[in-house]
Order: sequence, then structure tokens, then C-alpha cells
Amino acid sequence: MSSATTLTRELDVPTHDFLATAPTLELSVVIVSYNVQELLRQCLRSVLEALEGLEAEILVVDNASTDGTVEALAPQFPQVRWIALERNVGFGRANNIGIAQARGRYILILNPDTLLQPDTLKTMLAYMEEHPEVGIAGCRVLNADGTFQASCRRGFPTPWAAFTKLFGLQRLFPRSRLFARYNPHFADECEVAYAEVISGAFMLCRREALRQLQGFAPEYFFYGEDVDLCYRAHRLGWRIGYVGTTAIVHFKGESTKRSSLDRIGHFYEAMRVFARRYYAGSPVLPLLEFGIAVRKLLARAAQYRQLWGLALWDSIGVVAALLVGTKLRFGSFFAFPDYAYPTVFIAVVGVVLLSQLLVGDYLEQRVQISQGLLGFVMAFFVLSALTYFFKQYAFSRGVLLGTVFGGMLWGVLGRLAVLLYGWLHRERERRIAVVGAGEAVQRLVQALWAEPQIRLLGVILPDDAPAEEYRRETPVAVLGTLRELERVVAEYRIRELIVADPVLPPGEFVHLVQRLAPWRVRLYSASDLDELRLQYLVQELIGQQPLWVRYPLAHPRVRFLKRLVDLSAALLAFTIGIPALFLSARPRELLRRWWEVLTGRRSVVGLAVHAGEHYGIGKPGITGLAQIIVGENGAAPLREQLNWYYIRHFSFALDVEIVVKQLIRRWRREARAGL
Repeated sequence: MSSATTLTRELDVPTHDFLATAPTLELSVVIVSYNVQELLRQCLRSVLEALEGLEAEILVVDNASTDGTVEALAPQFPQVRWIALERNVGFGRANNIGIAQARGRYILILNPDTLLQPDTLKTMLAYMEEHPEVGIAGCRVLNADGTFQASCRRGFPTPWAAFTKLFGLQRLFPRSRLFARYNPHFADECEVAYAEVISGAFMLCRREALRQLQGFAPEYFFYGEDVDLCYRAHRLGWRIGYVGTTAIVHFKGESTKRSSLDRIGHFYEAMRVFARRYYAGSPVLPLLEFGIAVRKLLARAAQYRQLWGLALWDSIGVVAALLVGTKLRFGSFFAFPDYAYPTVFIAVVGVVLLSQLLVGDYLEQRVQISQGLLGFVMAFFVLSALTYFFKQYAFSRGVLLGTVFGGMLWGVLGRLAVLLYGWLHRERERRIAVVGAGEAVQRLVQALWAEPQIRLLGVILPDDAPAEEYRRETPVAVLGTLRELERVVAEYRIRELIVADPVLPPGEFVHLVQRLAPWRVRLYSASDLDELRLQYLVQELIGQQPLWVRYPLAHPRVRFLKRLVDLSAALLAFTIGIPALFLSARPRELLRRWWEVLTGRRSVVGLAVHAGEHYGIGKPGITGLAQIIVGENGAAPLREQLNWYYIRHFSFALDVEIVVKQLIRRWRREARAGL
């Protein structure tokens, strides 16, 4: 294996000589990494163990990580070839860069959040040797709790398969060969058979197949490239193989959690790209795009289910309080004049909901009673002020006060119920134990024991560990040994298990996952602990910090208010600002940009983004920090630094400052032109 560490600025791979050279090794492992340093470390250890006895190389393409992945891991893994990109170019394009430099007869596309068994690669290579008709093959993929990951073997998203998937027929009939073509739950997960699509987490490809396919399609950024690759391979006559006799563990979603990417947006955009690539001109394309749009809307609604739930709860409480207050004050539930209905209900509920949105109550990850109270207080003052402007609705301030007070009590009860449910759920579910012995495990136990949100039941020792000595040194109970693992898990109802034994081989972790599959225990691998990874693991168990803790621009409340500002500015631009737009030097360009602001694809103040660049947070802006300092076409590295500065340090005051500076600059430019 090569020990060279390679840094490159290459972003595009030429197609005329893609994989044209003869292979010199048996296998190349290509891993694309983005901000998953601790997971990549574990993955590389398991890959190195699985590569024993093979002529192979490992190439890691770092997709502009900001967690110091290359700097931290390159010295630890000198046998790996490191390719550091200047910006995140997406999963498919980054893989193509690594594939273009691969020297193996077979090329394995592997996710960094996976762990291999010691025999996985040898089993898969033997299968490929026995089946020359197979161009791409995958294996059985397990979740961290031992359950089967259905996405590791799928069907093509044909119009019928897409219809049954998008409209829920597959969920209703999961074992039907008619309705469950996309995720064939009717098939044995341990079988060896042909498949249509395999998971991009583990794709073993023939060099010749990848050469014919020219790698991954660059149109996909984060999802869909594996489906597209398998579909094109099938059309070229290659078979897709599925080998269920060996398995890997895939910590699904961990890469996305550590990035700023919009998972839902990228997933459904990939589905739309696939539909347009292969069903353009087909009469079913509009139906597919409609189904994708509906599913995306439902996924967004599910993502903000707390918002809808609390908003519905508050609406019911406010309407009920208004009816009761009217009954107590006037003797009838509907005592107001006829013209007041339904306007009075819509106005009161609307003001309450908007007030709660503005204080951020519906948009926070955790329910906070104080924010709910603040929202109702704001609503009371707004409604009181409105009665001075709309005298025909000023029926009774007593009813108004009773409505807000009753709605507030109702809202507090609902939020208390949510908090109580969450507390009971955590107490019931988060039962944690640690596997291992030694100084590193002692540090982990001490850190977990100090966290009140974590219920640490005890430790499970290796079979040869001195149990009595360990009982004297640790503050928690010794539950048993690895030999008794199944009994201990069942007896103590353990839900999460941290494997922290530094002498445990990475491949053994996969065996533990399979042993504990019947109990649905989620496993974490924490070998070779250091302080940084210890802090990460504790944070993972307590609950990941929301993205907006690191990036204010990702905060739902900020996004909501920023969208309101953009919408208001766009409406002004298309009404009283129309003459200025047509008198400008570039009226067509400005009209297009303001239309994009109105439709939500651009912001007044935002990022300077070129084609192919993705940040995952924020939108392109008419103006912005990068635009006023280096211009939209400024040097890419500096422009990217300014974009990330804006993302990390966003505030509305910064937006105002940018707009003011843009106006001053424009005024000075026009003044000079006038001279």
C-alpha cells in the first residue's frame, strides 16, 4: 500500500482516459469523508483488518471537512492515500476523483460510517470471481441495533415502484411482490441473488464496469447516485449482485447529522433528477413529479410535527377559551354580531400562532414553557392594540383577557404533557452499559456517570478481566462478562451498549451487532478513546446539539423571519420599486433575481454561490458579505471563506450592515458616474 499523502485541487475528472490504465492491484477501497473523523477512524481500522492478505490500497477523499480529518488521521494511517478537496463537491463527484486514481482490478465504494467483518472483502471478491457477469455487488447491511437495513437491496424506481413507494402502498403491503418492489421485504435477507439496486454504503465494482459507466453521475449531490449507477449498469448488460452471507454495520445518517446538509431536500431532489433523466417525455413524468412533491411536503411536515402539534393544540385552546369567555360574559357562545364570524376566530388564532412563531416557541428542538408564556403575552398586547384600530370588533376586553389567559393555561398544560412524556420516554429507553476494561473505559464511565441525563447501568467486562479489582475501582456495577452478554442484556433490559474495549478487533463489533439483533440494542464503537471523541460520545448519548447551535443561519426561527423579510422586500420591489428596476442598467437580470427572492430560491442578503457549489445552509443572495468584499466572481477560496463566515456569524444586524454598505457603494458609484 502507498504511504503517500496527496493533496489536490482537482474537482473535475476527465472522461477520455477514465480508468484507462491497466490495474496493478487486486482491490482499491475508495472512501469519501465529510466531518466524520471519529467514524472514519473506526472504519479504516476495520478495513485494514479485512484487507489482510490482499494486494490492495485505500484512498480517502476528504470533501473539505472542517473537523480536521486529514490533519488528525493522516499521521495515524500513513498507508492510506489522502486526497483533500478545497470544497464539498458532493458524494458522486468526490468518488469519481478517488476512482480515477484507483489502481485496483476491483474498486470498493465504501461509506466512512461503516464497519466490516474480517471476512467481508474476501467473501465479496470470491463472489465476483465466480460471477463474471456481475459488474457491481453489495452485501447485507445492518443497522447499529442489528436490524436489517432495507435500503441495501432495492428495486429500480420504475413508475409503478415509485407510485407504490410514494403513496404508501409498500408500507401497507410490505411482503407483497406487487406492491413492495422498491424494498423487497419478501426476499430472504441472507440469500445470494441478483438485485436491481444495492446500497451506496458498500459497492464492490469491476474496474471495467466503472470505466464503461464513467463513474457516478455528477448531477446528484448526496443521494440517488447509487441508484443511477446501478440503473445504467443494468442498461449496459451488467448484473447487480447481492451477497447476504456476509455483513457490515452501517451507522446510517451519522454523516448527515454532522453536516449542514438538508437531508430531505437533497433526497427528494435526487428522486426528481432521476425521474427527469430517465422519464423525460414520458406521460408518467408529471405524475412522478407530483408524487415526489407531495412526499417532500409530507416529509417536511413530519420534520416539523412539533410545530403542527403545538399549533393545533394552541388553536383548540384559544377557540375554546373564546367561546367560554363569550358565554360567561354575554350568556351565549355566539353572542357577537354575524359579521364577526368567522373573522374573530381567524384573527385571534392567527395572532396567537404568529406570536408563538416570532418568539420561536414552535421552532425550538425542546419545548420551553417560558417561550409559550411569552408568546401569549405578546398576543394579548397585539390583540389589545388591534381593537383600537378596528372598533367594530372591540366587543369586550374582558373576553379578550379571558381568551388569552384560558389559551395560556391550555398551552402550558400541553407543554407540560410533552415534557413529561419526553422525560418518561428517556427514562424508559436510555438504559446504557459499557463493554470493556482498562484506563480508557474508566474515563468513559466517569464521564457518563457525571451526566444526569444518562442512566448508566454498569459495565460488562471481557472474559479475562479481573472482576473483583474492577468492582473496587469503578463507581458503577459490574453486570457480567462478554460470555454472558445475551443474558445481561435481557436481564437488565439494556437499550444501548458502548463497546470501549481497546483490544476488541473492529470485526468483532459486527459479530456483537448480529448477536444482539433480537434485543434491538444499539451499539456504539468507542475504541482508542481520546478527549475529543469522549466528548463527542457523551454528546451523542445526551442528544446531538441542534444544527443552529453551530450555525445561527440554520435556526428555524431565523429562517422563518429571514423569509418574511425577503418576501416583504420582494413584494415592495414588484410594486413601488418596479420603476427603479426597469430604469436600472440590467433590468432583466434584476427582475429575474427578485423573482427568485419572491419564490424562495434566493435571499436579499445571502451567499455568493457558483454552479456546483453546495453549502447546505442559506441561499444565494442579491447581495452579501462575499459580494461586497470580493464580488460574485472573486477568488473561490476567499469567497468560500466569506460565505462560511456569514453562515457561522449570521445576525440580522449583519444583514442590515451589508445592505447599508451595498447602498452606500452604489450611491458613490452613481455619484462618480455623474461627475
